[in-house]
Amino acid sequence: MEPKKIKINKILSILENFMNKFLTWKTVSNKTPFSDEYILLKPFGLKSSILKSTYELAIIENAFTHMFRFFYALKFNCFHNDSIAVMDAHFGYQMYQRIGPKILSEKMSFVDFQAVTDMYHDCLQFLKKLIAKTIMIDDHSNLKQLARWCVFLARLDYLYTNNYPKSTHFAKITKINQYVNELIDLINIANPLIFESPIFNQSKILYKPYLGIGSRVLFSVDANMVINNATIEISTDEDYGLNKTKVVKLIAQYLALQLTKTAPPELKKINPLKISDGLFNSYQNLKINKLIFYRARFGEMEYADLSKIKTKQIDYHLYQISKWWMQYIHNQKSKLTKIEQSKKNDSEASKELLS
Repeated sequence: MEPKKIKINKILSILENFMNKFLTWKTVSNKTPFSDEYILLKPFGLKSSILKSTYELAIIENAFTHMFRFFYALKFNCFHNDSIAVMDAHFGYQMYQRIGPKILSEKMSFVDFQAVTDMYHDCLQFLKKLIAKTIMIDDHSNLKQLARWCVFLARLDYLYTNNYPKSTHFAKITKINQYVNELIDLINIANPLIFESPIFNQSKILYKPYLGIGSRVLFSVDANMVINNATIEISTDEDYGLNKTKVVKLIAQYLALQLTKTAPPELKKINPLKISDGLFNSYQNLKINKLIFYRARFGEMEYADLSKIKTKQIDYHLYQISKWWMQYIHNQKSKLTKIEQSKKNDSEASKELLS
């Protein structure tokens, strides 16, 4: 088994152990969590070819996540500069500018490249007008335009968050009209069922909060948004069962933050990437005491309260993560030392042969 695979499996076992021992799920609707009691309100209205594309399905989910957070921010009057400034799409756009023309050199003209640049700036201007409330999404044409821009942002996001974006992903940046009606239908489901929920009875939201060194230890995990001390993941698929991957991601966000706040000195020596305070909210005052999983096609929200988990139980899992991580770093350093020593020996042997 490859070392990276061992790394992932070990951490996953710690996170899954936490999930199985301490998480008790409930639903806002009082239905049984992850059950066939859910009613599918919005089936996929898309071609079968799209449903087979993991890329396009990821775009739909990410685009709706943007729609969700913009609608929440507008409803609770917390649509401020961070809601625009803190997006992976900015890094995706930078990547597009840097390597897009090289990848698409044979297929892409200057006009095509300029079109993406113009769209990026038009998108930001539209969102700034939403913040300033000079345009309203009560107007259906503005609602449709917001949906288009959310697809655009999702495609840029993908360039940054995916390790190996393909040339086709760069080429599809300007295709933003496909899922407009799909997104509007999904947000119309969320409006009465979710935004009126007592879970969202306040207006505190953090966009893409920085989770610190713990994030680096746990797969560079990040949180899309934290609302009223609850971190949220969204699903736009038709499966109502427990999505272990997404739940583990939620747990990783929570434990990453706790690890950052309680990290031992030897762990703090591993400096995470320095990120501009202007782009990322500091973890210093961040709290997470609830995990939320929203099912967009069912209008169902599952949640797990973390506030009653004993400190010693949390500390045990943090200790296991720290212990493993330090051992992993030690092993990596040992491998590098052996490689360097081997190169040195080869160099000395070559010198002897030439002398």
